[in-house]
Amino acid sequence: MPTLILDFADRSQLDPAMARSLADAAADILGIAPGHCWLRMRALEAYAENGADSPPRPVFVEILRDTLPRREQLQEESRQLAAAFAARIGCPVDLVHVIHAPAGSGRVAFGGRLIP
Repeated sequence: MPTLILDFADRSQLDPAMARSLADAAADILGIAPGHCWLRMRALEAYAENGADSPPRPVFVEILRDTLPRREQLQEESRQLAAAFAARIGCPVDLVHVIHAPAGSGRVAFGGRLIP
């Protein structure tokens, strides 16, 4: 079920043709069967950092899944996702920021069915 949302601060990096490659990479890293890892990409309308005239242009990766694994697994998945996405997007790995959303179990519904 994982749903990934990529927010690009630099819209020139957003290439719709790479969506499948990013979804496949995420599924491999997270151990997800085909058809069960969903990915959306969008460009941010605005991005700023306080005190910075020309801030770097990061990519934010938010992951929603039914339950969260242990901290050690989150750390390893975050490292692997950042590296895989940076390679495919063509940006430095330190500009890929992975955000793990709270567990979706009991609060997210797909097709009207609440995740148990």
